[in-house]
Amino acid sequence: MHIVHNPTTTPLKLTIVYGDNNPAGREALWEYIERTSMDHSATPWLIMGDFNAVLSPNDRQGGRQDWCNHHNTFGNSFLEAELLQTPYTGMCYTWHNGHAAETSILKKLDWVFSNSTFYTSWPTAKTHFYPRNASDHSAAITTLTNTYQKTHYPFKFLNLWTDREEFIPTVRKAWETPTMGNPIQNFAAKVESSKEAVSRSPLSMHEPHL
Repeated sequence: MHIVHNPTTTPLKLTIVYGDNNPAGREALWEYIERTSMDHSATPWLIMGDFNAVLSPNDRQGGRQDWCNHHNTFGNSFLEAELLQTPYTGMCYTWHNGHAAETSILKKLDWVFSNSTFYTSWPTAKTHFYPRNASDHSAAITTLTNTYQKTHYPFKFLNLWTDREEFIPTVRKAWETPTMGNPIQNFAAKVESSKEAVSRSPLSMHEPHL
């Protein structure tokens, strides 16, 4: 699948995966991944879906705890293909067998990977795995972004401001701004307005973290 989500943006190769339940049946998938990574190294590539495989023992809870050789094939394939896991939030385990108590099994079977070219275009892309609903798997949404969020620092009051002649007029003007709500809401709004006014005034000109 080849996607251009906007005529002015970079084209994207998207691969949706449904891995075979049998380890031997997934061998063709690993070979495809390694081959495609070489053939499309210059194209942003996002590969996501149900791989029916875990990367490490920490990706499962309950059930058999042995670690067979075929488990290593998944991780080795992605190392060979030089693919990176997209940063994610949400559910750690993306599949549940539907059982309760002693027979409950949880696994992370759903993954999102991409090549280094992908991160050149979308360096802050991320995925969120949602709680399971009708399916036994978590839904995943990957957001393609290329901008970093601006860091917001907490407000810090400096006592030296009170020595400056513009401090009282700045706070008074903000405090007298009309607000609506009950007394508690009005008070909170006036405090917030005063903080914002001080932060934007010459008082904080030399304090970049306010």
